[in-house]
Amino acid sequence: MPDHNKACQKSGRLRFIFIVVALILFVLGQFSLSASGETVAATETEINRDGTVTASTANVRTVPTTVGNDYIDQLKSGQKVLVLSSITGEYINGYGDTWYKVRYTRIDGQLIEGYTVAGFIALDPLPEPEPPLDPAFETLLDTEGFPESYRPGLRRLHAKYPDWRFKSVPTNLKFADAVELMYAPGYSLLRDVDDAWKSLDPEAYNWYTDRWIPYDGSSWVMASRAVVAYYMDPRNMMDERDVFQFEILNYQPDVQHTNGVEAVLNNSFMSNTSFTYVHPETNEPASMTYAEAFMAAAVYSDISPYHLATRARFEVGSNGSPSVTGLFSEALAAQNLPVITDYDGYYNFYNIGASASTEPLGNVRNGLEYAKYGPDRKPEQTAFDDIILIPWSDPCRAIMGGAYDIGTRYINASKNPTNIVTKDGIGYPKYADQNTLYLQKFNVAYLPDNPYFVRRYWHLYMGSIMAPQSEGRTLYRGYENMNELNKPITFLIPLYSDLPAENPRPVESGNPNNWLKSLAIKDYSLTPSFDAAVTEGYSLIVPYTVNSIEITATTVNSNASTSGSGVKNLVVGENTFTVVVTAQNGNKRTYSLTVIRQEDPNAPTPTPTPTATPTPTPTPTPTPTPVPAVLSSTQLNITDDTISGLDPLNGANTVADLLSKLQVPTGYTIRIIKQDGQVVESLVGTGHRVQLLRGQNVAKSYTVLLFGDANGDGRIDSSDLNAIFEHVLRRTILSDTLQPASDADKNGKIDSSDLNHVFQHILHRKHIEQ
Repeated sequence: MPDHNKACQKSGRLRFIFIVVALILFVLGQFSLSASGETVAATETEINRDGTVTASTANVRTVPTTVGNDYIDQLKSGQKVLVLSSITGEYINGYGDTWYKVRYTRIDGQLIEGYTVAGFIALDPLPEPEPPLDPAFETLLDTEGFPESYRPGLRRLHAKYPDWRFKSVPTNLKFADAVELMYAPGYSLLRDVDDAWKSLDPEAYNWYTDRWIPYDGSSWVMASRAVVAYYMDPRNMMDERDVFQFEILNYQPDVQHTNGVEAVLNNSFMSNTSFTYVHPETNEPASMTYAEAFMAAAVYSDISPYHLATRARFEVGSNGSPSVTGLFSEALAAQNLPVITDYDGYYNFYNIGASASTEPLGNVRNGLEYAKYGPDRKPEQTAFDDIILIPWSDPCRAIMGGAYDIGTRYINASKNPTNIVTKDGIGYPKYADQNTLYLQKFNVAYLPDNPYFVRRYWHLYMGSIMAPQSEGRTLYRGYENMNELNKPITFLIPLYSDLPAENPRPVESGNPNNWLKSLAIKDYSLTPSFDAAVTEGYSLIVPYTVNSIEITATTVNSNASTSGSGVKNLVVGENTFTVVVTAQNGNKRTYSLTVIRQEDPNAPTPTPTPTATPTPTPTPTPTPTPVPAVLSSTQLNITDDTISGLDPLNGANTVADLLSKLQVPTGYTIRIIKQDGQVVESLVGTGHRVQLLRGQNVAKSYTVLLFGDANGDGRIDSSDLNAIFEHVLRRTILSDTLQPASDADKNGKIDSSDLNHVFQHILHRKHIEQ
């Protein structure tokens, strides 16, 4: 007859174990409820795709829940990760209950793996399949000298737009050298970006004030070297939008027309809009649309009207600027600046000559001075002033004359008569054409076999490092809106030698400043005075009566955090304290200071002990060196007082197994006891002591450490889960002996990650390394 009491007891134990596991599963987000209310274990769905962080920050956790689980790291917007899998976890309002398991390498080189909310990550598009090779196109790539690393992108573009034409532009430069040239102060600027993208060179940044030095206006600052490398690498710009920064900028009548210009100008103040001007032949008022003006400028200058319209829109904005209103005095008045009318009635649609200035509207004034007087900025009219239609006293003259000026000095520079050197009847241009958006920003083109060629890296049309990409995308949209992307468009792509494998888009990791603005001890002065650039050498001496001090620290950047400040107790003698500053991007900087607490002045002076006259000591007879009282093993991990490495799988942590793996010194024996002193006869667990005996005396004692065995019974099962769970919730605190074993992931703390490790071990999904 069944024993109902035992059955009930067994049932009760099973219910208790189920409840414990269910609670743990809930914390870990490892199960969900089906519509019928049944518990369904969630499984991870493999993804293995690259992803990009889209949230401003994304916390990474050891398990897919925020309950009792501090984050282990923070991802920043734009950061790249490998998305390993998805899993159902804690429901997050606005994002749902899907979490991603991600892996990435942190800025300090540490590999991180954990969970974050799926809504914070956008999966990168799957790579397009490699198109079949086109023999004729491969021959063209060979002829143009494109290296293999360029070809995957060019092949994809050719497969989609077979009429596009790709030509190489020699630079005769190593890529690293080109980056250094364009990294010169003031050459490559940006604004309104994550601080991680800005240069930290002394010419660019002040660590004391957390301020970047403006090179144009009040907000254009130096880009970092990594950002320069990213934007300069042509391989990063091989999609169908970004490749338009390489489009040839000469006028192509069979490709470009008025409707296309209107498409470029769409949603701007120039879209389908007319202006009045004085007709040069009749000297009578006339009108034309902005699109018509750009087409006329294309014919006059041999420059793409799409480029001209794009350039004007980029320079003066979709809503216009004081450069094109003809009323500069009103812009000055609007900013409460001294009003002058000298430049009213002049226009500059391309901001030619609008050199950088730190004065408010100073760059606009410089450009309008150019529009009034020409390149020499003198009232006398020159022949070149006539060619470029100076003064630019109406929009038509400004758009057409400015276009010719751009062509002469940039796009058609090699055809400018003033740039030609004639030798033996052969004309050699001194300068290469800057006839793409890319080359107008990065002037790296080279003229082979030209003894008179002159490098002009400094000759840049724009300071913004993002301008080629931004303007190129506007050109792309114009073609797209006109449904004319299939036309025979020509692209000129620069070639570099010694390119690295890749120049990835830099991570937007936040502000890098990890300096202190102040470091002080309340009511005292440090020696020497605090200097944020100096991290050590600060000291203070206090009398014996002072037994504590308060360290205060403030950061230069408000997004940085500190640890180590506050009230500190002092011992007599030297006390060293550290304050660690963690920047928004995770970089750390440690400041240290020393406080010396003086001796008690009222302490009795010890009476000197008289020195005894030594008597000769007879030389002892040497005795054999005793055998060291230590255990050793080739299979276990033995420290000064700990033994670990026992594997509980298949009972490989028995007394017999342990003894077989220990080397015992001659003359000694082993005894294994529990924490209560009882001799262990079967399984060896956490907290058990291995005693090395010399006779009946304990010569040395070791404590056994079995990771995952949180209750010390030599097994890893649901009772260990419960012990760790109660400790995490602070209901029952584990003893100092058992706590190290509860740190199953060995990260120095006991949390839900350890619960997960033990749970996975019990289910034989993962094995806890011993």
